[in-house]
Amino acid sequence: MRLVINQDDDEIARRRAERLAMSALRTVAANLMRVTRGSGKPEEIVLQLDRLVTDLRAYREISKEWPSADTFARALDIRSDKLDRARENPDYFDESIAQLKIVRAALGVAAAQLLGQATQISTSNHELYAGATDLRNALDEQNRRWAARSQKKTLAAARALASKPRKPKPGPKA
Repeated sequence: MRLVINQDDDEIARRRAERLAMSALRTVAANLMRVTRGSGKPEEIVLQLDRLVTDLRAYREISKEWPSADTFARALDIRSDKLDRARENPDYFDESIAQLKIVRAALGVAAAQLLGQATQISTSNHELYAGATDLRNALDEQNRRWAARSQKKTLAAARALASKPRKPKPGPKA
């Protein structure tokens, strides 16, 4: 029984260390993106990297291995939150997918520009324009749906008014 408790304690410690390390990773990544776009806190990069390395070493000490590539990918995945929101409200699905394409393409452009990769810049620019076109189409379709719904509501209200029996107006007083 003691062995099971120790394994659970070890697993709890491993998960906690993973959460801390992946949080530090996201903090570094977010700040680097913000610095790249002209905001952010460049003076904190070294401290954030130090925190990340410390947390990764703590994870390795507990789990006897580094986090997997999949763990890193999940920690930096911007798609899941956007897709979850899109699934919750189907009216915004195409818009959400288009916005995601734009963000991913913009990140691709920025990364390629940092490394001077002309082919990747061109490819990412193409993806960016495709995402913008998809967004415009999604918003146009959304506007058409909203206009149709609004028109249906207006017609329904007009029909309801027309079908109500009207009280006769009082005639002239004699």
